[in-house]
Amino acid sequence: MGATSSNVQGDFYLYEADQITLYDVTIQCFLSRAPHRPIELAWFKETECICLYKNGQVIKGRGYENRVSLLPEQLKRGNVSLTLQGFKNSDVGDYTCQVTDGGRTKQITVRVGKERLLYRIQNMANNIIVGALVMLLAVLIGAAAAMGAAVVIGAIVIASAILSNITFMIINRQWSPQETQKMESTALFAETQASLNERDKRIEDYCKHQLAILKIELQEEIKVLREDFKHQQDTLAVKQQEEIKVLREDFQHQLAIPKMELQEEIKVLRKDFQHQLATLNVKHQEDMKKLREDSQHQLAIPKMELKEEIKVLRKDFQHQLATLNVKQQEEMKMLREDFQHPLAIPKIELQKEIKSLREDFQHQLATLKVKQQEEIKMLSEERLNNNSLKINRVLAPQCSGPNKIQSSNKPGTVYMNSVPLPPHFNIYTGGRKAGDFGGNS
Repeated sequence: MGATSSNVQGDFYLYEADQITLYDVTIQCFLSRAPHRPIELAWFKETECICLYKNGQVIKGRGYENRVSLLPEQLKRGNVSLTLQGFKNSDVGDYTCQVTDGGRTKQITVRVGKERLLYRIQNMANNIIVGALVMLLAVLIGAAAAMGAAVVIGAIVIASAILSNITFMIINRQWSPQETQKMESTALFAETQASLNERDKRIEDYCKHQLAILKIELQEEIKVLREDFKHQQDTLAVKQQEEIKVLREDFQHQLAIPKMELQEEIKVLRKDFQHQLATLNVKHQEDMKKLREDSQHQLAIPKMELKEEIKVLRKDFQHQLATLNVKQQEEMKMLREDFQHPLAIPKIELQKEIKSLREDFQHQLATLKVKQQEEIKMLSEERLNNNSLKINRVLAPQCSGPNKIQSSNKPGTVYMNSVPLPPHFNIYTGGRKAGDFGGNS
């Protein structure tokens, strides 16, 4: 890039940044001598504190957390330069570096801008024009080396214009009391915010540490509780097994006494049940025999009656079925007649409509023919009028005397000796047509 330039003001000297890239911009600023004790450093953009170094800690302003950086290891040597990452158009402005060494505070303001971009672009355009002329001359004389040199010159100029559009200038800006107060408040806010963040971080670390301790203690307690629970569960299982064993023995002893009594009672009940069952079977067989005899006697009488009733019902059903068939046929006949009658009416109406449509079409066709004939007649009259005018123009210089042709004001009329000729009449003079006048005899 361009040559390095320096500006000096008070205890500072400033170098124009040679390390500018397309993404990062470094405002290089140095103390005139290395400090003997720790210093406090603050960088401001206009009145906003964007970076603060205090008590060995770098504090970044709001919105610049990932964009500004210092070199803490170089501060002892007096290098208080600020690097802006991802430089953009909104970063153009006045930057103030404020250094406090003991009870003494010094500051310097640097204006970062792009004022020389237009000048560099103009130089680039001039160099490109010169390079183009050189290329054209090289093409004409066939010098490939000159063409390559011109391309290299244009590329160098373009790169120089793109990479060197950032400018730095020390200015003697006087800050008003309100601006100074705002700068101090923003610096204090950044410091307070950093201390709050540090406190929050310490609290978070303390909470994490306490949580880790509690987690370990809870795990130990859970482990002890699990062991106690397992021991109690094993003890309870042993007790339950012993109690169940005792209960089984008591239950078996209690059951052993009434078991014989129950067996005797069951035996007696079985004998009584078998005797009653045998008595019931005999009685049931006798009752069933009586019921069969009664049912056979009772069924013999209505069987004939049922046959007669079924015969009568069949006759009635056949009669009703025949009546229904006759009614259904009559209804179908009436439906067919009703269906054919409404179809005959629209057929006649359709024929009438077709007839009327044909008459309308023939009428319209006749009207169109008449209009066409009138148009053809008008066109033929206009064409005849145009031909007559042409003939009059041709005959006017040659026909004079008693046989001259006269033209009337009425279009389409030609006069011979003041006698009108019909429109279709061909004019002859001495065996020649009107178009032959002026030819050889």
